[in-house]
Amino acid sequence: MEWLNKINDAIDYIEDNKTEGVENRETAEYRLPLFLSYPIKYKKIVCMPLIGEADLSPWLHSVQGVSAGGEWGKEARELDYDWVLKIREQCINAGVSFNFWRTGQRFRKDGVLHVGCWEIRNSLSIRKRVSLRLRPSNG
Repeated sequence: MEWLNKINDAIDYIEDNKTEGVENRETAEYRLPLFLSYPIKYKKIVCMPLIGEADLSPWLHSVQGVSAGGEWGKEARELDYDWVLKIREQCINAGVSFNFWRTGQRFRKDGVLHVGCWEIRNSLSIRKRVSLRLRPSNG
């Protein structure tokens, strides 16, 4: 019967933890009000691929985390670093954790479009100890 308890615990975890994808302002305004109305304990917003500015401020009081990142592939759309920084600032102000996972194939930083982005991606990586990961402090 121990295995049955483990299965029930796993089902409870899946039912209590959900994410919603947001690519830009329009998808945030359309999807987040409905997503946040569901009776889910742990809610996270995933902005991948982030393809435009998004103001998540109106909904951050109801989520536990936000992740952002770019898109990969031949048809990848551009990710602007300023969009990432704005979402990060919104999360800081709301006390919500934030993770920037990847630059994507087409990454604009300081007005310069980087395609492939290996040098930029590596400079922002955890291995280089430069990261935009943020967890709000408890004090």
